[in-house]
Amino acid sequence: MPNVQSLTAELNAVLTDASASRRTTMLQQVTILFLEGADSYSKEQLALFDTVFMTLSKNTERKALMELSSRLAATNTAPPDIVKRLAGDDDIAVAGPVLKSFDALIDDDVAEIGAKKGAAHLAAITDRQSLNETVTDALIGRAVPEISRKIVANQGARISHLGFVKLLNAAKTDRQLAEMIAGRADLPDELQPFIKMILEKP
Repeated sequence: MPNVQSLTAELNAVLTDASASRRTTMLQQVTILFLEGADSYSKEQLALFDTVFMTLSKNTERKALMELSSRLAATNTAPPDIVKRLAGDDDIAVAGPVLKSFDALIDDDVAEIGAKKGAAHLAAITDRQSLNETVTDALIGRAVPEISRKIVANQGARISHLGFVKLLNAAKTDRQLAEMIAGRADLPDELQPFIKMILEKP
């Protein structure tokens, strides 16, 4: 098995004079190769694919990255570095598929993206089937009304006690959010009186 550093050096040498179309073709070929055995690779093999994907993704056309993101999002296993790189891309067309659908994306990485990126990225994250408290805390902390509502509406989202407190504060001026919070079965008992007070206000 080739050494990762030597492989990276060889790839960089090959790509130095490669055209954008050549890079795209190589990326597509590597993607097809990876997907043929995506669920059976060892950690070492995944690491090598990660190196190749990361190297090929540099200075690559947007359309190629969008295609790569869509294809990797549909797998159960993918190299972690390239997935994080795609999920954190400023272009939501590149980041969106992975943010919405790739279940194995590390929660801390999702939370980091949710704490920094714009509304389109936040919306993509709230579309995930499940969200842990680290992620929802980061999203709720952004205080974006639409995103807060989407979190509360997502029954696969776990919300921390502090998260609920922040949501209740926001609900004081957001009737729709208040009604949605009242419908959450996991609202802590000690916070139930507060949501009732908010809803009883004329």
